[in-house]
Amino acid sequence: MQITVHASSRPFMGLVWEGFAMADMPKVVTARVAARYVGLSESTLAKLRLNGNGPVYCKLGRRVVYRPADLDQWLESRTARDTSDADARFLKALTMTHPR
Repeated sequence: MQITVHASSRPFMGLVWEGFAMADMPKVVTARVAARYVGLSESTLAKLRLNGNGPVYCKLGRRVVYRPADLDQWLESRTARDTSDADARFLKALTMTHPR
């Protein structure tokens, strides 16, 4: 079976995977892939994870992985109406701990 990958609006990591059934799709992605997907550096994503302000993640042994649906949900929660709102929220997320 030949699998072709096409750029798309954003189904899974910006790619459409033809020839794959849903069961064949990756259920989790690495922190590196997740950082690229949300447009942050790995270190920024790690800081957000440490403070509890990043996307929901899973620990598999020592590995940190993310579910694509959780990344999409986190991105949706980060929408802002203007730049001052977005800047203030992002800087606060990097410096403050998330209430648990």
